[in-house]
Amino acid sequence: MFFANAEHVGTEVRRLARRYNARTVVLNVEEMPFIDVTAAQALSNLAAHLERDNRALVLAHPNGQVRDVLAHNGTAINSYVSIERAIEKVTPEPN
Repeated sequence: MFFANAEHVGTEVRRLARRYNARTVVLNVEEMPFIDVTAAQALSNLAAHLERDNRALVLAHPNGQVRDVLAHNGTAINSYVSIERAIEKVTPEPN
């Protein structure tokens, strides 16, 4: 993910989250080999937009470079080693 597609990704994720009334968005970044600072800021903005709508953003499969850039940018988005683990962590326990 880089500056040229960062805004488009955020817009589409917000649109789909509203359309499907998602409480949590799991973004699989396994195929994202790198992220630049602009894209890291866009993910931070996306997380903030979703939070204002009472939704959450989590990442699945972030590599070291992605985690490092997000951390350096001060972006606090929970991340998990797999989609399955992310879903497990964000799914409420049954009553």
